[in-house]
Amino acid sequence: MGEDALKAVLNKSGIKIEALYILPPEKLFKKLKTETPGRNILIGGGDGTITGAASILSELNIAFGILPLGTMNLLAKDLDIPAQFNEAVCSYTGDTDNIEIDATYANGHLFLCSAGIGTLPDSSNFREDNRFQNQAILMPRLLLYVLNRMDPKCRKKYHLKLDDQNLQFKSASLVISNNQYASSDEWSSSSLKRTGLQEGLMALYSAAPSNFLDKCRILLKLGFGGWRKDPKIKEWLAKEITVQCDNSHEQVSLDGETQMLETPIHFKIVPKHIKLITPRGASHV
Repeated sequence: MGEDALKAVLNKSGIKIEALYILPPEKLFKKLKTETPGRNILIGGGDGTITGAASILSELNIAFGILPLGTMNLLAKDLDIPAQFNEAVCSYTGDTDNIEIDATYANGHLFLCSAGIGTLPDSSNFREDNRFQNQAILMPRLLLYVLNRMDPKCRKKYHLKLDDQNLQFKSASLVISNNQYASSDEWSSSSLKRTGLQEGLMALYSAAPSNFLDKCRILLKLGFGGWRKDPKIKEWLAKEITVQCDNSHEQVSLDGETQMLETPIHFKIVPKHIKLITPRGASHV
């Protein structure tokens, strides 16, 4: 949008802005660490940027609001914060609430939405490597890549411990969600909306399609809704999850940011650990 356009929206909203910083994530995180921020702070960015800021601000015991400026903006959607920037800004001009949401960690690394192993980080890397390609070319290539990575030949064998339950199976994709996804049959992003953000439980999902039709059906349901009821997707709930595979390190996507973690990967949830400022009436239960 550019600084001038941002200032125009902010000025029109009526919000009093004491300081405005437009920074890449690395410089934003450095600023939050080295300069004590004010008590009324809004962070704009995608889920990865919001999570990075939350990791720092939670240690400082500072609540903050979020403005959706990323690709998926899953946390903003969970909170019913408008997707359009000007509407999101204006939603903070009225009364606000201070809430606390659950935090989840993978080997000590925070994530607020979900962690993915297998297809998800592979696809994120593919998209990042080709991000400057024309979208009309990239999207079909990305779809074909995802379909290929969901193939049975790409399944990995996992040993898991969910609280006191031990599991062993092969899967093309594992997703660990900070709180359970809601059931939805609607054509919208609500198919990835969670039942709440304060329930103190992670949900583990495994996808193991057997053929091309299974893969296409699952991808369609991710858009149309109803994917949780698909016979090739399994779900478990737990407060602690340990994932072990044959590799000493495994790629994991944490709120869209891919990194290599040492195995076994230990996931845990910390109830109501992140303090947020939300527009009055936003969904958080």
